[in-house]
Amino acid sequence: KKAGGQRVYVVFNLSGGPFMVVPLAKGADEKSLTNLVRTGKAEAAAPATQPGHPAQGETAERVGDALVMAPLPMIKRLRTAQPEDRPELSKAFEAAGDSPVSVALIPGESARKMAENMLPTMQNNVSADEIQGITRGMSFGALAVKPPPKGMLQLGLQCKDAESAKAIAATLSKQLAAFKNQARIQHLYEDKGKLADALAPKVAGDKITMSLDAAAIDQLAPPMFRALLRARLQANRIKSASNIRQLLMGCFMVANDKGQWPDDLATLKGQDVPLDELMENPDRSGRKNGYIYVKPVKQPTQDMVVIYEDYDSWDEGINIGFGDGHVEWVTDEATFKKALEAPKSKQ
Repeated sequence: KKAGGQRVYVVFNLSGGPFMVVPLAKGADEKSLTNLVRTGKAEAAAPATQPGHPAQGETAERVGDALVMAPLPMIKRLRTAQPEDRPELSKAFEAAGDSPVSVALIPGESARKMAENMLPTMQNNVSADEIQGITRGMSFGALAVKPPPKGMLQLGLQCKDAESAKAIAATLSKQLAAFKNQARIQHLYEDKGKLADALAPKVAGDKITMSLDAAAIDQLAPPMFRALLRARLQANRIKSASNIRQLLMGCFMVANDKGQWPDDLATLKGQDVPLDELMENPDRSGRKNGYIYVKPVKQPTQDMVVIYEDYDSWDEGINIGFGDGHVEWVTDEATFKKALEAPKSKQ
């Protein structure tokens, strides 16, 4: 605000990717705003073209009475584009009210067709007719988000008529019921049934509302955050297992070339292995060497530990790479230590 910016719009479209628009009020400090949208800081920033810069490949330039941050081709396209009247856009933001974060969903013809072509093949519990009922029956949508302590999340859908609203609400209710019965995500989010019930669509004429009030957010947010954390942990474990698998493959290549396993993992740099990237355990970011290598003293076997995650304290388990190339998630530390010591006891 000090630089003269009041609102920030992030525009998503199918043809050119997302870009940012900051309307320039009278007297706005264009230079400071340019630095802000590039780096989050008003002071002078490094050029966006600098390698490794978070805004690399994008530029921030004035287009009309707004500052636009986007790839250069999008900037050029916007400079020559003819404005098109979209009254539903202002209606969507009006429907979202004065919430700090508002999202207007204005599907164009190409977006509607894409949904009609793709979604029925991705969701086996929704028909092509149901998808078309949404794409052709909805005019626009508005999402309003307010942070705690008076948190609120509300999605409003403006439909073409009351019949369309009823049909879309029925499809949404069907999808929420399917979500409640998803056994495969039960371990991630135990309160999914309560969330689905709280989001039950409400129809009033040609409008549909789905919302979570402050009380519902207070009740459902903690387990939801735990679910997100659990999902992130699982993703990190999968990535770490992939790292170990690739390191093992590099070791196999060295063994095939030289007739013996490498003395250390640094040897893999000669095998065109992205060692610095693979040695970082995503579950323990910041640690330079996230894995321990144990050079096999004899022909490696399927139960011989070769690479494992370095750890300070045993939590839920670690990924372990074995001599035959497979990787396992081991939850019992005693089992791991026994496997680690087994080759030594047989010498």
